[in-house]
Amino acid sequence: MGTNFPIEECFFGTVRVGERGQVVIPHEARQALGIMAGDQVMMVRDPKMKGLMLVKVDELQEVISHLTMIMERAKATPIVEVQE
Repeated sequence: MGTNFPIEECFFGTVRVGERGQVVIPHEARQALGIMAGDQVMMVRDPKMKGLMLVKVDELQEVISHLTMIMERAKATPIVEVQE
């Protein structure tokens, strides 16, 4: 799953929004993130500021599957009460 990168490796430049609301994802960003023509991405609004984030749907599905597996294991694990 995800990897932590230094902040300077997370910035790919700026882009302009075209008249029809389109933006071009910089080549370096597409290459680093494995985004290819035809890939589906989800656009998510930042809840605290005026910002957007793009996430590859395939990556998001992998995260959700991983979290679902962890939740299922947690539900199957007996709860041990701690005696004080």
